[in-house]
Amino acid sequence: MKKYTFLSIAVVITLLLTGSSFAQFNEAPELAARVDAGELPPVEDRLPADPFVVVPYERVGEYGGTWRRAFLGPSDMSSVHRLTHEALVRWNEDASEILPNLVRDWDVTPDGREFTFYLREGLRWSDGHPFTTEDLQFWYEDVFQNKDLTPSFAEWLTTEGEPVELEVIDEVTFKMSFPQPYGLFVTRMATFGNGLLVPKHYAKQFHVNYVAEDELAAMVAEADFEHWYQLYGQRMSEWAVVGRPTLSAWVTETPNSRQNFILSRNPYYWKVDTEGNQLPYIDRIVNDLVQDSEVINLRAVAGEIDMQFRHLTVTNLPVFVDNAATGNYDVRIWRAAIGSDVLLQMSQNHHEPVLGELLRTKEFRQALSVAINREEVNDLVYLGTGVPRQATVIPESTLFEPEFATAWAQYDPDLANQMLDELGLDERNAAGYRLRPDGEVLSLIIEVAGGVFGPWVQVCELVADYWQQVGVRSTVQSLERSYWVERTQGREPQVVVWNMDRALTPLVHPYWWLPQGSYTGAPLWAQWYNSRGAAGEEPTEEMKRVMELYDMAKATADVEEQTAYGKEMMRIHSEQVWNIGVVGLNPGAMAIGVVKNYFHNVPEVGLTDVLQISPANTYPEQYFMTTE
Repeated sequence: MKKYTFLSIAVVITLLLTGSSFAQFNEAPELAARVDAGELPPVEDRLPADPFVVVPYERVGEYGGTWRRAFLGPSDMSSVHRLTHEALVRWNEDASEILPNLVRDWDVTPDGREFTFYLREGLRWSDGHPFTTEDLQFWYEDVFQNKDLTPSFAEWLTTEGEPVELEVIDEVTFKMSFPQPYGLFVTRMATFGNGLLVPKHYAKQFHVNYVAEDELAAMVAEADFEHWYQLYGQRMSEWAVVGRPTLSAWVTETPNSRQNFILSRNPYYWKVDTEGNQLPYIDRIVNDLVQDSEVINLRAVAGEIDMQFRHLTVTNLPVFVDNAATGNYDVRIWRAAIGSDVLLQMSQNHHEPVLGELLRTKEFRQALSVAINREEVNDLVYLGTGVPRQATVIPESTLFEPEFATAWAQYDPDLANQMLDELGLDERNAAGYRLRPDGEVLSLIIEVAGGVFGPWVQVCELVADYWQQVGVRSTVQSLERSYWVERTQGREPQVVVWNMDRALTPLVHPYWWLPQGSYTGAPLWAQWYNSRGAAGEEPTEEMKRVMELYDMAKATADVEEQTAYGKEMMRIHSEQVWNIGVVGLNPGAMAIGVVKNYFHNVPEVGLTDVLQISPANTYPEQYFMTTE
């Protein structure tokens, strides 16, 4: 994998990945007490033969403490997942390398089709049961190949629609093979590979292949489900169910529906620091359930949160800074891989013929883009902290070219009016709104998930005003997140809004550049691509070219070829403007953090993005707390 240059990030953590040896291992006092009581085996028997060694950011930490955070409920489980993500391989802190994690090493055949992995010997689940290739075989045979649990294969586990094959060689060695070369496989596994980690000894209790039919039916009925796979899915939800074994640093102590959702230390966690101290340092994490993100911001200002980045917004940055001394915290700003904080996705599958045709017209999208005063949005909403730009990758990405960021991003309402007139939209009603070819008023509804990650509603209201100034009647609908998600799966929305993350390493998951899900303004194109044309709606030739380019980038292991294909994808996007950006490179709602002065080993600067599962890429297991 080519190293991505990220100049603003210091390499703050070094890893000793193999051959570690210690005269002795140490553990948290609460675990030592359990060993003395005969409840746990000694720490050296709970660790693998070659534990993963983390070099702490500031210094070797101290055991103890309860980390106070806040979250928005069961739908906000990324809040926890991003603290505890573990996969077979992992990202380093600045996304420049893929490192061993649960595996100690791997081999790839010259043709890029076969990948052999070697697990660390002696790994254990949080309940003490061994983690071996038997668990991976269960995932492959009983989950991945079960049509009830896996109706369609995840794209990242396929090449040209054909799924991966898994071969278990011994307890710690396994091979994953693909019909075609797959140069991006190991890189993508760092982001998505935790889905392969299934505790067979636990999961088989709820699986149709392992439980008698009448017994399973009784469990399904008792849980008020209709099908066995619903029960299985609920019991396997890693952060919702007490007792579900994990390989993460902390385990679920209380259900995530409680007011205080608590995670406690995993006694079998398989990482240590440079002095042989078993991680994590912090005893437990308490996630307090609150109503919305603004409450989280208020609690942070009041000093009621020990450390948190998620949901803290740029509009509150001056307040965070002004209250830092009183609240006994430091304000950190990490680099977010945000191409545009508000991403206006022009629906390509809208059901209504006349408006749908306009939304699918390149010149219409271009005109709407140049009608936006991005400089004003940056000043009014983002306090000048962002960069007015088009929706594209960030400058540190290997796929970046300056013209991608400026394409159709200038503020030119005269050009917008001219282009709309040339599209035959030159007739207006008495109120000054343009008329469509069928005589109806040209209007757009911008649908945004409000109160989630930032000032998206405020930005959308400004955009709606700019569009109205060029004669396009526009309104903003702020929707509850789950309802917004449901809406994006259909053909009714006209303009849907999220943020363009994933903008540093987009080939890992080109979600905004190649429709792969419902958020992307073209759910039927996503179905078409994921099914290899068997379902959904056939895209335009331009989008089919983007899909073809990604398939070629995915197949080759040659980094220069990957980059060339990726840049051509970005170039097509910059011309087509399927996604309209507003302001990017700003400290979004994952990049502003408050860190108590007694909370340590949190990097001063860092990279945050969904693809790097931030802040997991900074090793939260080595965070620690001292006395206030």
